[in-house]
Amino acid sequence: MIKIGLYQLKILNLQCRLRLNLIIMKRVITKIFKSVFPLSIFLLLIIQGCDKSDNEAAPKGIVTKPATWIEYLGELPDPCKSVCLISDQDYSAGNINLAEKGDFLLLTYNVAVPDVYIKELQLEVFRTVRDLYDEGKIDGSGPLPEKFEYQVTWGDRSRAKSHTAGIPLSEITGVNACVFITARAELTNGDIVWGGLCDIDGSDITTDGAKQFPGTSWAIYFEFCRDECSTLIDFTYAWEDQRDLKNDMDYNDLVIKSDVLKSNTELKITFIGAARGAGYDHEFKIKIPMHGIEDIFGDEGTEDDGTYYYITVFSSTREVLKPEHKSGSYFATNTASGDNTCDPQAVKEIYMTINEDFVFDESKPYEPFITVWPSQVVGKGESYDLYLWEVSGRDTWLTKSGREYPNGILIPDDWHWPYETVAITEPYPEFTSITEGWNPDWANNLAVDSLIWSCNQ
Repeated sequence: MIKIGLYQLKILNLQCRLRLNLIIMKRVITKIFKSVFPLSIFLLLIIQGCDKSDNEAAPKGIVTKPATWIEYLGELPDPCKSVCLISDQDYSAGNINLAEKGDFLLLTYNVAVPDVYIKELQLEVFRTVRDLYDEGKIDGSGPLPEKFEYQVTWGDRSRAKSHTAGIPLSEITGVNACVFITARAELTNGDIVWGGLCDIDGSDITTDGAKQFPGTSWAIYFEFCRDECSTLIDFTYAWEDQRDLKNDMDYNDLVIKSDVLKSNTELKITFIGAARGAGYDHEFKIKIPMHGIEDIFGDEGTEDDGTYYYITVFSSTREVLKPEHKSGSYFATNTASGDNTCDPQAVKEIYMTINEDFVFDESKPYEPFITVWPSQVVGKGESYDLYLWEVSGRDTWLTKSGREYPNGILIPDDWHWPYETVAITEPYPEFTSITEGWNPDWANNLAVDSLIWSCNQ
């Protein structure tokens, strides 16, 4: 009995000590909480404030897509095509960029309007509008975006400024490897935007009316061809820009390269301003029959005479190919013998919407020409036009010996021009005069490659 009583007394003593420790711990915790709580509230308010900033990470959208498509989250390559995101033809809210990477075509929505985000988007790839009817994705009122293959929803709290979808390149095959794409988005300001070709002149926007869906909506679409992501030079044009004996015969006063791509609905021409070895300024233009052309995009101005369009590609070659001030050609760009850099080069893409009446000649799809301004300022003083003799049958000049040469020459390939003041006959000895009998294949024989301009990529 005594042992049991002592044991119970020890238990009671232990319980008292534990209770005392708990009381002490409780008081300590209470003091810590009282000191930390205001700091916690402060930090919480900061976090909430950050949550409302424009730098908040976009909530992850709910993606519905075909099994073979992807939501792409990696680094984006440079785009090979860009179209506008247009709201009811009133304004451009941003753009859609297209690029190839690996096995996918990447299509990226970009919204550029401040404090406006993508609430939801829909995307569909198709071959013909008839296909959309057959699949129940369009009716008499227009397309039905809720039935499109690729969809993402963020909701009203979206902070998404961009989104990239990946379309397998294996699904873009067949004739010309071209498809149509309809890309729609609803923005947090309530606007609906669609992707398509456009030209913007101040507040005026012109869209590709030939690719507007039938129905009461103004929904539009655009075309993409695989070849748009690879620039293959089809032609090089080069000029001597004077009409008298002052020409030095290096044919680098202006050098323009072009890549021509035609589908059933579009003619796309990429122009590269490669070199300018002249003191004069120029406008670079093309002349093309109006018949079968429904609209033109990307130009710097277009006029017509009822039969032909005269399209300005570069309104000032001096502006887009500014003088590099290199030794030996201080007034020029990409013509100095001591210069092996690839830049600057000017690039312009011209799109023409065409129909079945358009007549296409692969060897001469249009007539390139320049308007020359001896004043060195476009629009100041007198000017004259110089076409390509082989294409248009006009514009030549005479040497002191009476030999006739074309002002503009055509090379149906990529081409490297002579250095400044190096006569073209030195690196290309088969370049002959019209007087002697023109040799159209002269560029195939490069005899001295140390006399032509080249750059390090």
